[in-house]
Amino acid sequence: MKLSITTLGCCDWSLNKVVGYFKDLGVSGIEIRGLKDTMNPLEMDCFSPENENDTKKYLKANEMKIVCLDTSCKFDNHEIAKKSIVEGKTAIDVAARFDIPFIRVFGNKIPEIGEENRDEIENLMISSLAELSDYASEKNVKVLLETHGNVCNIENIKKTVEALKEHPGFGILWDIAHSDKYYAEDIEEFYELIKPLLCHMHFKDHFRLPEHQNKLTDFGEGEIPIAKIVGILKKDGYDGYISFEHERKWNPDLPAPEIAFPKFVNYMKQFE
Repeated sequence: MKLSITTLGCCDWSLNKVVGYFKDLGVSGIEIRGLKDTMNPLEMDCFSPENENDTKKYLKANEMKIVCLDTSCKFDNHEIAKKSIVEGKTAIDVAARFDIPFIRVFGNKIPEIGEENRDEIENLMISSLAELSDYASEKNVKVLLETHGNVCNIENIKKTVEALKEHPGFGILWDIAHSDKYYAEDIEEFYELIKPLLCHMHFKDHFRLPEHQNKLTDFGEGEIPIAKIVGILKKDGYDGYISFEHERKWNPDLPAPEIAFPKFVNYMKQFE
């Protein structure tokens, strides 16, 4: 089982501090979502052309791999989608330079069934993802759509999955918390839909609230059926990374990374 951690839980740290701390934990993968209080990966010093060789050497010397570059690209609005395609292509260029296999994007929020512009926004999302995936596949990178916002249930993701399921530059990042808000213990049908495209995972834990809401909590102490999900992944031979997304940036009441990160690693050891 390959573990990674997103820097969302320690986005004020430098890359050097992240590498050192993760290495001591026995975690070999880094998912970039904030460094030194910069959330945009395109503005991070470690990815600048003048620092490229030093960054690559440092990662290699510490046997550490950046497994995903997280963007905030989303495609539920024409103007935002246009900007996100430009941002996404630039992120793909960075990923290609640093041998990062994936960039993360959002679908965000599409209109619900019965709303008049649902088809328009679904088609916008599909065409935008197709354009980015075309660009990515030429550079040996994949664009991963995270199951996020309301694009995390069968009704709202199926059309996109069907449209792009054969595209070599497209994949799915399964965030188990977002789908849990809809399916709780009954995640098999959703999983079967996304399984052929599954490339990367976000793990966290929460308590369920009404109307598909949640309250994040310490890993292993909430209601998400983590053991069940790990069992399914192992049965099906999932060989990607499981990445701990500690959302302390948005939820400062969550434990500090020095507490949360080791807890995640120790919890996951039971499944080895």
